[in-house]
Amino acid sequence: MHYRYRKLIIEKTWLIIAAALVCHGGCGRVLANDRVTIHHVDGRQVTGQLQSLDSNRAVLQGAATKPTPIQEIYFLEFEDHSVRQSSGRVVTYLANGDRLYARPQSINEVLVAAQWESLDDRSPLSIPLETVAAVFLDDTATDRSQSGREPLGRSENQRSDVVVLENSDRLSGEIIQWKDRQLSIETPAGALSIPVDQIATVLFNPELVSFPAVEGRYAIMTLTDGSVLHIRDYATDGEAGLSFQAVFGAKMNVPLSVIRSLTLIGGDATFLSDLENEDYEFTPYLSGDWKLERDRSVAGKPLTLRGNSFVKGLGMHSRCRVTYQLRGDYRLFHAIVGIDDAAQGMGNATFAVEGDGRPLATLGSVTGRADAQRLGPLDITGVDRLTLIVDFGEFGDIQDHANWCHALVVR
Repeated sequence: MHYRYRKLIIEKTWLIIAAALVCHGGCGRVLANDRVTIHHVDGRQVTGQLQSLDSNRAVLQGAATKPTPIQEIYFLEFEDHSVRQSSGRVVTYLANGDRLYARPQSINEVLVAAQWESLDDRSPLSIPLETVAAVFLDDTATDRSQSGREPLGRSENQRSDVVVLENSDRLSGEIIQWKDRQLSIETPAGALSIPVDQIATVLFNPELVSFPAVEGRYAIMTLTDGSVLHIRDYATDGEAGLSFQAVFGAKMNVPLSVIRSLTLIGGDATFLSDLENEDYEFTPYLSGDWKLERDRSVAGKPLTLRGNSFVKGLGMHSRCRVTYQLRGDYRLFHAIVGIDDAAQGMGNATFAVEGDGRPLATLGSVTGRADAQRLGPLDITGVDRLTLIVDFGEFGDIQDHANWCHALVVR
């Protein structure tokens, strides 16, 4: 072969190899046309079209975009996917707080077979019965069923399965099965069979409910139908969507079009709600007592700011302060703060952060009508004790449902 042609072939070969190296994880086919925003633990945000995602890295379109290690991300959201607000749907709650808009088709001694209402073309989910805490046949009943600080309408002394009927009557006993739209329950008065359309809520015996421990890295996925579930071993699978293993055991796949966000756990960021607080002090304006709430508002409901719900954060009420001992192990703190939507535009409070007694940041007069505000990133290098403070605003403590959403520290 002539030297000039051989040289040309070699040069073209190296160009192909170089292009492949540059495009590794960056120049492939886009999986979703909608915008995806990656929230880095250092506070940066990068928006683009998703090329690939798995338990180790996320890649957005473009040769200039390098793969981002998952441990450097705490939140990933599909910007153009919103959670649909509707009511009257069936919702199944798991013992770890997962919320699935799935209607049980049958229940036996071992499994709950449930049909995901927004994915009705899929086979029913098989959910271990021991992981299921409650089924609400009408999700608006979740508000009516709150009893003090006991979740899901359970009483503190519940020791059996409880069926709440549409007329508010309650039946206690042991659920035998759910089949052909009839629920069978063994009560002290004998066995009963109840049409499902007469049932408002099913609360399973909390003494028999358990959930596998979750360790290492995992994600909390929010879907556009409002479902929330813990997942691991996830990866995009071409046009098929996102494949993953639900922590309750099922291997699943959902289209990317139904995913709202992924909150990533176990990386370089640690959510304060996953740490034990060293101290908590509450000072009432006149009377009353509000406890610190983890991953829900101070009223015990999902953390919500201007229509956006957050699965991680702290719910507080004026006036209070909570302290975490960090032992100098972290370098950054940041959060998104505001008055919860449940205050219906009311509320007026001050948010502040202290490190070892030294003021780090203050946001004054945050109202229930104001947009959510980002606080930080704050430099907390060497800080031993980090304190979050919510204080009274202009109107005392009226509706001061203060949310610290995505409150986290970074190593």
